[in-house]
Amino acid sequence: IAHDICVRERQKVMINGAIADLGKTFVITVQAVDCRNGATLAREQVQAEGREQVMNAISKAATGIRAKLGESPSSIQQLDRPLNLVSTASMEAFQACALGVAERNQGRDLAAISSLEHAAQLDPNFAIAYLQLYFAYTNSGQNGPAEESLTKAFARADHASEFERLRIQAIYYRLATGELNRAIDTNLLLSRTYPRSRLAHNQLGGIYASLGEWEKSLAEYQTVGDPSL
Repeated sequence: IAHDICVRERQKVMINGAIADLGKTFVITVQAVDCRNGATLAREQVQAEGREQVMNAISKAATGIRAKLGESPSSIQQLDRPLNLVSTASMEAFQACALGVAERNQGRDLAAISSLEHAAQLDPNFAIAYLQLYFAYTNSGQNGPAEESLTKAFARADHASEFERLRIQAIYYRLATGELNRAIDTNLLLSRTYPRSRLAHNQLGGIYASLGEWEKSLAEYQTVGDPSL
């Protein structure tokens, strides 16, 4: 399926990942594959001695594949943070969150809540689990729990990656505190730091529309629809 999507969207490369359980040892493999001919362009493999080391091993594999694909050492140094610090150190919490996100992607927000709550219980500092809970509760019409989840995500934003930290802060400033100027500044920083992401432009489009700045809003929404992103 990933290959079909890669070809259909006229992308060049897809990233595959796998974790092999060899008893006490786990082998993590990440590879970049050419969508056109199936050739492996880069491959990184690392081992984890026990489940508690898996998240760190995934981070090492990601760093290795980024370097082999040509990312500059300065960029890697700037953006490289261990997965257990920017996500969760618990593989079980990570898996529960992934299951919840999969449910949400299928439009089953109510079904996602239990998995996401379980992820947050396993790791109370798991900012992304709380952010996903916010989305799930909001889409389910549960405004109280949604607000509480967004507040918890914001309080734990430093435990997220730079991308997710900025995303959480931008949403929080816009929807929790109504600090639209701070929301705009945060989204502008997000769009500059990660220019290929549509999220900041979508947020900015909504903010500018709420302020009656229609031309700015239109420009942001047109950017969201730009197929080059």
